[in-house]
Amino acid sequence: MRRTTWKFILLLSLALSLQSCHTAFLQVYEAEPVTEMQQEDDALVFEDEHCVITYNLWSEHGDPGFELFNKTDKTLYLDKLNSYFVINGEAKDYYLDRVFTSNASASVTSAYFNFSQGSSSGVSYQEKAVVAVPAGTHKKISEHNISATYYRECNMEKYPSKRQVKTTTYSAAGSPFRFENRITYFFDEELKKHQVTNAFYVSSITNYPLHDVMETTGTEKCSDHPAEMIQVISKEAAHRFYVGYSRSSTY
Repeated sequence: MRRTTWKFILLLSLALSLQSCHTAFLQVYEAEPVTEMQQEDDALVFEDEHCVITYNLWSEHGDPGFELFNKTDKTLYLDKLNSYFVINGEAKDYYLDRVFTSNASASVTSAYFNFSQGSSSGVSYQEKAVVAVPAGTHKKISEHNISATYYRECNMEKYPSKRQVKTTTYSAAGSPFRFENRITYFFDEELKKHQVTNAFYVSSITNYPLHDVMETTGTEKCSDHPAEMIQVISKEAAHRFYVGYSRSSTY
């Protein structure tokens, strides 16, 4: 599924932040699952007897979050309090004990007296330590990034020309980024908690001039809207992510 609006906003933000394609670069990371998974066009998929967990890492800095689909006929409960994102041995909580505020506004307009009156209010609510996923539905969990900044690799040019592009590969043991999700879930009629670990490692890193990895493609044509030509990053894949930088970056 092509998320054209999301892609356009993402690329526009990247282009504005890096200012010029001729001085802008992408560091593209490729990850390999250690856990047995199916690799599809837009997802890495893990499945057990109760659920399907899908990943799409593609975003700036990498999104290790997951979509959890409940394939049973009963409500599944994700225990965020006992679920963690682990990067290079450092465990990061999925439950952060936050308070959220949602803003709501309403207005009333009178056609008879020609006036409009508006009001707004905020509702605060506590983050849930346990997330219910009803039968046959899915929920997205996303909190963390894989690589916060540009990774310095001595064997690669930081600002390569097209002819200087080089890929550095890594083994699972020698990778600079090893990460996993430790996911805990349960069903309310059971005392037993089920635990799943989905592990990955970065298997390669490549630095590219931004203009060399951009391509033009058409959006889907709808009956009420003509197809449009947009620019996308040609390296996009579920098992990849990137960090954008420029010659003026402080990385």
